[in-house]
Amino acid sequence: MKLNGPRSYPAAWSGLLTTALATLVAFKVFNQDTANYVAASGTAVLGLATAALARPVVVPAITAAMGTFLVSLGGFGLHLDDAKLAGIMGASTALLTWYVHSNVVPTAGSPAVADPQLHPLVHSSGPVQPPPAAAPHP
Repeated sequence: MKLNGPRSYPAAWSGLLTTALATLVAFKVFNQDTANYVAASGTAVLGLATAALARPVVVPAITAAMGTFLVSLGGFGLHLDDAKLAGIMGASTALLTWYVHSNVVPTAGSPAVADPQLHPLVHSSGPVQPPPAAAPHP
């Protein structure tokens, strides 16, 4: 099973790209107005990409909306400077990535790990064989 790329773990890739965008905002690559628009739209686009790639879709879609709201509130409602806006982007990205992770990545032993129909991101090379039966105790 190959576990790399955005398809296998979309929340981590989206979090990484949003953090990179937050770094650009923090180092004042953009002027203040442009930074506000870039931060809000970047958070929205990457959140929607996570929602499109992850299953179930509902949790990543809600977190994308929450992240976009927080960044927009910081940039347009509270008129925060670049460093504070980047801090909000980083903190919201970290928290929301963790929240999405805990809801879309199957835990060991769950039926979703064994059945690729329940979790389409888990690929199996064939049917899952049950473990061998233990020998009966005398």
